[in-house]
Amino acid sequence: MLCISNIMLEKPNKGGIMRYGKIGVATAMAVGAAVGYAVESGKWFITVIAVLAGVALLSLVKRRVDEVVEDERTVRVGERASRRTVEIFSIGAALSGAVMLALDLHTEAALALEFAVCCVLVLYLIFYGYYSFRALD
Repeated sequence: MLCISNIMLEKPNKGGIMRYGKIGVATAMAVGAAVGYAVESGKWFITVIAVLAGVALLSLVKRRVDEVVEDERTVRVGERASRRTVEIFSIGAALSGAVMLALDLHTEAALALEFAVCCVLVLYLIFYGYYSFRALD
């Protein structure tokens, strides 16, 4: 920061958290609109392109953020929230699927729920094993 008499001149900020947030909201809206159009028109490849472009744009913008975006507490809260989400989804979806299968209601949906639970648990085990042997940053 450079002070000239009573006027303070600051270096222009390349990108702050607020700017990242605004671009993130705009990107989410654009991706949502593109996905809506793709579903309506039946063109699945538009969805893939829109999501990949949105992820790439957010990645580029986040690299330019100079401020601290998260601290240790934020990371720990995210870890706990993620773990509870997986636990609650797995238990709820497994029970819902089992009840639906037992009552012979919407068999395809029940099997999809059970399959989703299996996939989530397999992914959890893969990541747990990966991070068990890898040094945590």
